[in-house]
Amino acid sequence: MPPPKQQPPIETELAVYSGTSVGNYVVFGYAEGRRANPIDIEYDMHLWGRFLKANVDYVAEAMPTFLMNEPAKYGLNTLAEGPARQEVYGGGIYPTGARFLWRPNRSFRPYLIGQGGILYFQNHVLSPEGAKLNYSGKFGIGAEQSLNHRLDLRIGYSDLHVSNGDTAPHNPGIDFIYLYAGVSFRLRNLR
Repeated sequence: MPPPKQQPPIETELAVYSGTSVGNYVVFGYAEGRRANPIDIEYDMHLWGRFLKANVDYVAEAMPTFLMNEPAKYGLNTLAEGPARQEVYGGGIYPTGARFLWRPNRSFRPYLIGQGGILYFQNHVLSPEGAKLNYSGKFGIGAEQSLNHRLDLRIGYSDLHVSNGDTAPHNPGIDFIYLYAGVSFRLRNLR
């Protein structure tokens, strides 16, 4: 009897990174004048084979800290009513996501990523009639550079969208231009 065929290992990574927004633009929302400073913990698992010569990975993320700097007082039009500003604390999860990682066996690996999740803030955000619970989507590009056999440097750019999805009386939504950097740890292969 031949020995059982061994399954190839599943490649996994755990990344920790942070960044800041460098501006807002109008794509899916119209609120402006806010800044975002999140801290992200991301888990990547090569799960779905290859597409267009890229590994297709499942991505899940926890965002334990999302600080939104916004005007301390603003109207329904989301514009500041005075110079004072405030930090609003939030956090969230992105349980759904996919990453297309090219050159998986090289030291420099570019990728495209898309994720969806929810964010919860301590106060209503973006509008006095907004919501504490908001939906979020992230779509971006980035790259990993190997530092050694287990550790990578990760940099990237994302469009980070926040919106209450019309679950509150007012839903201005916002799109952040988000730049980030951090490290990625290659975990022991599963199986």
